[in-house]
Order: sequence, then structure tokens, then C-alpha cells
Amino acid sequence: LHSFPTRRSSDLQLNNAGTIKNILGNDTISGTVDNTGGTIEVQSGSLDLSGTLTGVGTLKIDSGTTLEIGSSDTAQTATFVGGTGTLQLDNSFTGTITGQSSAPGNFTVTGAANIITTSGDALDFNASGGTSIAPATVTVTPSGTLNGAVNGIKVVQSGAGDVTVSPSGDVTGSAGDGIIAEVSAGGSGKITVGLSGSATGTG
Repeated sequence: LHSFPTRRSSDLQLNNAGTIKNILGNDTISGTVDNTGGTIEVQSGSLDLSGTLTGVGTLKIDSGTTLEIGSSDTAQTATFVGGTGTLQLDNSFTGTITGQSSAPGNFTVTGAANIITTSGDALDFNASGGTSIAPATVTVTPSGTLNGAVNGIKVVQSGAGDVTVSPSGDVTGSAGDGIIAEVSAGGSGKITVGLSGSATGTG
């Protein structure tokens, strides 16, 4: 199954154990998508999962594309393949949302979603593929309320590339830090943290 036309029925239930590929244009899938054991890949344009994403599978964001998720009741991990990619989070999420990439590029996580977890962080990003010639630049700009059981936001640069974390909503790390942005040993890059709301932690 390779591409979906725009769909607006909130009653749609899609169980994906195979592969969904958005190969052309800007598409929307409404309703609930169960991605248990499946793969959802945005190869061109944008894909808006405007309902609820459930189940643990594979999410891939290719160069020049956007994956938009309305809500999720499970932890989700999105892999940025390289180039320029965006993960947009819209409404309410339960469980850690993680962005990751082992390739150079410009990667953005944004959106007005409220994220709450009972374990782990609210929002993570791990970058490892950038070099001084081809860096991996990470920008995290959520505008909702983030409440992580451990940390609120944690971004780790293990390769080369600048990191910008600028939430405009309140961020809480219930058993850790509100915001962690770091370059690990062997990594390089400039870190910029800007905050419009509050960042609260116990660390």
C-alpha cells in the first residue's frame, strides 16, 4: 500500500502491519492508525495522521518531508533519514516521543501537542550522523505542555551539528531536569536554549 488520498472520516480504523508510503503530495489519514509491527514512511510531501496513532512500529521521515501526528497513546520513535525533515505533533500524547537520526541534515520537531509520560522523558532527540562538513542540525520548538516522568526534553548531539531547543509552553521533568541539551563526548556543535514558558525539574 503506497499512497492514500485525503480522508476525513473520524470513524476510519486502519490496522497496519505492512508498509504505508506517502509517495506523492500532501495526504491525510483520519481516525485511528494501529501501526503495531508496521512501517509508515513519508517519501514525498507531507503525511498527516490527524487521528490517533497507536501501537509500536517504524516511522520514517525522508528528506524534504513532514510527518504530522494528531495524537498517540503509546511511545513513538521517528527516524529522520537525512536532508531536511519535520515531525509535527498536534494534540495529546501519552508516552515518550523520540526523534533520531544517524545522518546529516536539518531536523525539526515542533507542534502544539501536550505530552505526558508515566515513565521516561516527554520528548527526546538523538543525533549521531553529522560531520563538520555535513552537520546534523536539530531544532526542537514545541508549544504545548510537556510533563515527563524523568526529564521534560532531552536532546543529545553525538555527531556534529548545532542544537536549538526553544519551547514556548511549560516543560516539567518530574524526576530529573526540565530541559537537557548536550553535546556528548566526541560530538561538536553550539547549543542554544530559549524558553517562553517555564522549565521545572528536580535535577
